Amino acid sequence: MNIFICKEGKPACTIVYPNKANSLEKLAAKEVAKYLGNITTTEYKVINTKQSKQLKTPSTFIVLSTAEHIKEWDKNISFPDTLKDTGYIIRSITNVQNPIIFIAGKTGKGVLNGAYGFIEEILRKESGKKFVDIDFNLERKLPTLSIPPLNIIDNPYSSVMGMELDGFGLDNKSLLNPATSEYMVNCWKNLVNWCRRHKVNFITNWPYGGESMNDFPNIVILDRKKYPKAVSPFTDDEIRKAAKIRRECLQYASDNGVDPYLMTYVPGWYTTTIRKNYPAYCGEGSHGDSDGFGSRAFDWGNNDFHTFLADLTEAVVKQYPEAKGLHFRIWGGESAPDVANKHRKAELIQKMIKGMVTSAVDTRENIKFVISEYTEFGDKDLTYLPQLKALSPNIIIHRKWDEDWGVSNNPRIPKAPAWLNTNDGVKRGVSMSIPNEEAIPLWFPTVRFYQEGMLKYLKKGEETINGWPVNYRDWHTDNCDNTLNLTAVMKLSWDPFDFDYKRYYEDCFYFLFGKESGPIAARAANLSSEALCDFLYDYGGIVDGMDSKNYLNITKALIGKPGKSRYGKYVGHILEKESRPEDLLNIKVRIARVLPMQEEAVRLLKSITDKVTGNREMFENMLNVNEAWLYLLKSRIAAVDFVLNKNNVQDSKKYLEEFLYLEDLLAEKVNLLTNTSAQSMFDKTEDIKNGFIRQIRQEQEYMRKTYLK
Repeated sequence: MNIFICKEGKPACTIVYPNKANSLEKLAAKEVAKYLGNITTTEYKVINTKQSKQLKTPSTFIVLSTAEHIKEWDKNISFPDTLKDTGYIIRSITNVQNPIIFIAGKTGKGVLNGAYGFIEEILRKESGKKFVDIDFNLERKLPTLSIPPLNIIDNPYSSVMGMELDGFGLDNKSLLNPATSEYMVNCWKNLVNWCRRHKVNFITNWPYGGESMNDFPNIVILDRKKYPKAVSPFTDDEIRKAAKIRRECLQYASDNGVDPYLMTYVPGWYTTTIRKNYPAYCGEGSHGDSDGFGSRAFDWGNNDFHTFLADLTEAVVKQYPEAKGLHFRIWGGESAPDVANKHRKAELIQKMIKGMVTSAVDTRENIKFVISEYTEFGDKDLTYLPQLKALSPNIIIHRKWDEDWGVSNNPRIPKAPAWLNTNDGVKRGVSMSIPNEEAIPLWFPTVRFYQEGMLKYLKKGEETINGWPVNYRDWHTDNCDNTLNLTAVMKLSWDPFDFDYKRYYEDCFYFLFGKESGPIAARAANLSSEALCDFLYDYGGIVDGMDSKNYLNITKALIGKPGKSRYGKYVGHILEKESRPEDLLNIKVRIARVLPMQEEAVRLLKSITDKVTGNREMFENMLNVNEAWLYLLKSRIAAVDFVLNKNNVQDSKKYLEEFLYLEDLLAEKVNLLTNTSAQSMFDKTEDIKNGFIRQIRQEQEYMRKTYLK
């Protein structure tokens, strides 16, 4: 017999949390009431167990409780031994006077996840769609709503579900500036809210915003007896003022069931203040960057410097009790050793990490850690792992999905026994970028890559890899279909086996654009995905030597400034191949292979322009991005034809004019976007967009002056 939630516009249920509920149990109850209100046409009471016993009117009870408090209602409710801390059960009991729906978990986080799982179960039932999302709305309100009896055990595959925020450092400069502080705090809260709704376990922010990739000296005040001279250019009052805002942000995450981590590069680079006041900590950089931050390497062999890192860590743990964990990232030039100690880098990075972890645990025993890309320093088999495990039971080691800026469906999972099917108490996570950086500043669908990549390594019933946290490089996903990439990773992390990326797109666009236009938009997204993934993994064959060291994106590799550097090419990657006609023909073949798919994607989207019933801005951005990509692909073919026909004046002029015209169309479509992105850049859509268009215009001007005579 169905259980009524709402009858003819009146509530038929009451939401209940335990008498001694923790904050997440109460939040879960409020969220169920809020979302039921969105679905139906009424409001729902949220009360505690004691108040529910005093109700005289018969009512269905929706009870949200942890295992600790469930006995207030039923001593016989059992939890499977296999239920994870973030999993949940939803169970109906109808053989009582007032039907009961239990939404329960071992922890408050599990209960909160169950609240959203319960609402999504209703969305599935009412829409008939398999893939729903807590942020979707039904086409109409339901004045009467009933659900069948439920007996659900929903357990996540991944125990590591996190969000890394690139370009979101919560640094002093941003937090102390009245023009940016409120904006950053609001963005942080919005991201935490998204994480909460999508069952994310932790959030960690990258330390951009200052002189160094190690921002710890700027966010704490060290013991003045031990460090009489300043380690930061900020005054103590400024550090306290920024810390107050930062602590409030961290607390907000904790209050919403998302563990906040403070992240830093180890060891990062020294600043001008440290160079001035503690020169003994500073060495000579080995990064090969004579002028930039990469030249500012610390002296890795100086024991006093190691003590300095440990003292900074202790201060961070003490002064930020709201932080549930620390994230130590060891990566590339940000963590390059000094010249004198380059041959000892593996030994010394181990020493640094050991000192920092030990200092943190001595200060707060239960503090958690994420340690990223440690294998960058020569410990691929993780022989050092037992030492880390001995220091703390709360460690996640973590590496990138692919080479830097790589677009592939092949995660870089090391061979067993270091990573696969391990059972040593240390969690392992493989992070993926959203979106893959090559596409910046435009979006494109990548869900297929994530699904295919995961399934290469996962087995049902075994947590082969512990999770797939998102490297959220470009965190403004509002009003664009990139939101679907982000949501898909969370759904894949929860259940990677019961997923179909084509069905996922179709169901999502049904909710977003309406039942008539949704399936067509899904076909377009799949075509665009095929075309752009094919093109992007090597820029259609345009860029020579595409590999992990070729840090390029669309505004650098394909559209840039004339010059000799790899970042300044305009269409140099094509123009410079004049003596290599076979390579130019191969480029043309590569792009011509994907062009029909992109043309069809655009045609399909245009065909539903007048049929989209919701999220109009998202649709317009999706259409304009797809058209922009189409004109970019065509303009590269025109550039190839121009070079191949340089000796034919009439033909070369025709192809050059075609190239210039296509770039006009590209700029026109970019100008229509209300969402663009740039890696590790403050979220300024108009500035990013204008910069992109400026580069297109400069490229056109260069071609006109050089070749159009």
